Amino acid sequence: MEAAGIRPAAQWVAKLLPNRPAVPVLGGVVLEAVGGELALSAFDYEVHARVVIPAAGLIEGRLLVHGKLFAEALGRMTGTVRMNVEGGRLVLDDGRRTIRLFVFPGDDYPATPEAPVTSGPIEAAALTRMLTRAAVAVGADEGKSLPLHGVKLHADDQTLTVYATNRYIAVQVSESWSGTPFDAVVDARRLLESVKGMNGPVELGANENHVAVRARDRKVTIGLIGNEYPAVERLLVQEPTEVRAVANRDDLVDAIATARMSVDTGKPLSIRFSPHELVLYAEGTVADSSAVIGVVECTATETLYVNPTYLLEITQHTPGPCVLIGPGASPKKPLVVLGADSTGEPDPSTKYVLVPIRMTPGGA
Repeated sequence: MEAAGIRPAAQWVAKLLPNRPAVPVLGGVVLEAVGGELALSAFDYEVHARVVIPAAGLIEGRLLVHGKLFAEALGRMTGTVRMNVEGGRLVLDDGRRTIRLFVFPGDDYPATPEAPVTSGPIEAAALTRMLTRAAVAVGADEGKSLPLHGVKLHADDQTLTVYATNRYIAVQVSESWSGTPFDAVVDARRLLESVKGMNGPVELGANENHVAVRARDRKVTIGLIGNEYPAVERLLVQEPTEVRAVANRDDLVDAIATARMSVDTGKPLSIRFSPHELVLYAEGTVADSSAVIGVVECTATETLYVNPTYLLEITQHTPGPCVLIGPGASPKKPLVVLGADSTGEPDPSTKYVLVPIRMTPGGA
């Protein structure tokens, strides 16, 4: 087989394997040659991934090897890779390198789950884009009472929406949808890593236990991580008040990055809205910095204080050449950020809401 043909498949499956499997076989990848094709699959009770590639000439059979080492070995090989089983080892040889991987006993490998009935079609690129934008707000609270390391998928008759929050940022990302309705909360990283390896149209679906994504040559089934998720929808109804600005996105990203240079850990970035410009200012123990950018529209004056890292990540992921930014109408005045076109018309497909930092008199 050509290394360039099998390597992407092995690396895709390996990315979905656990770093610390509960038992060794769950860190393995199953190789199954049948009918001129090679299927690579992995399963750890939470994720089942499978990819099929052409493999004419392979002797039919099934074996289990260490998944991450298999992918790493192929990453070092070029040209034609010969695969043989010798003395309980899978031998990989490209003429210059030879790597022998122990074959695991397959008797203890668990049965894989049935995939949910598919719910509807969506382009892999569109789903990847949605999950990438939502990843900005994904938390790292795995194992705690609320699954903030997950994303909430909500599909109705017309729209598929991805929600995420880390308690400081909330985001909703939407795409048109022609499938059947469903709701699911699933591990954000694993779903994104799965979809990144897919191309063209995919089928997305869910049942009471799993989410599944199926492409032409690969599929993944991921276990749900619970039904409880913060009610981010209530925060995301916020719209900017009359204090709003529309700025060129690249200019705003540069201004945030410039002002952020001198911020000490945990210190805020101030944003002053005024009729013709946004002024960003940050002060640290050894430096201070500011940046001023002109705006297409700004109708009032106000100052907010926010986490500069969060604001930079949000702004980098907004769609369109411009950004509409401004405080929401609730008493806490969260910062609402949307992409916009060159005329200032907002793009409703992606909305971020950033919780501001409260400043005490004389605080910094």
